[in-house]
Amino acid sequence: MKLVLKCFLFFFLMTSCSPKDKVKRLLEEMHGSTVSIPLNSMKCWQPMGEDYSSAKEDCKLTLVVYSDTADCSMCYLQHLGLWNDFVKMEKEHEGIIRFLFIIEARDGEADNLYGQLGMTNLKHCIYIDGNRSFSKNNPQIPSNSLCHTFLLDESNKIVLIGNPIKNEAIEKIFLRKIEEAKDSSKLQ
Repeated sequence: MKLVLKCFLFFFLMTSCSPKDKVKRLLEEMHGSTVSIPLNSMKCWQPMGEDYSSAKEDCKLTLVVYSDTADCSMCYLQHLGLWNDFVKMEKEHEGIIRFLFIIEARDGEADNLYGQLGMTNLKHCIYIDGNRSFSKNNPQIPSNSLCHTFLLDESNKIVLIGNPIKNEAIEKIFLRKIEEAKDSSKLQ
């Protein structure tokens, strides 16, 4: 656990201009906190011809990729396709990992955003949060976009913070967490 926290600190210190104490405080506030995921209040976009789904709630791990109104742009949407290799893990490790892509829409923009999602090239469903229910239910998640990708355990507690696509150290920890979850499933 200390190694994971040290990796979090290292990641944030290397990618943030924030003072060391502020980064440490952000991590401490998030790590271990329970995340509420009100999917029933969100609109779900599904790419045509794909059968990836985040409907399975009984997975050991959930990777949340969240975008709020501040960092949701066409550029962001176009880069979501970089997740395609990762989302394949849902089928490869069924019952172990699921991915939730949640995009908070600006006031009155949910329908417009829904129409633009075809440009993402992501082969996975995306939830559009037009009511901002995710951020309202999770005040522990800071506005800093570096904290908007995180891994949850079975109890929806945050066990890893960081983007495995953008950080190799986070990717290694993420893959190790999947292996640990697979191993614990075999024992049950």
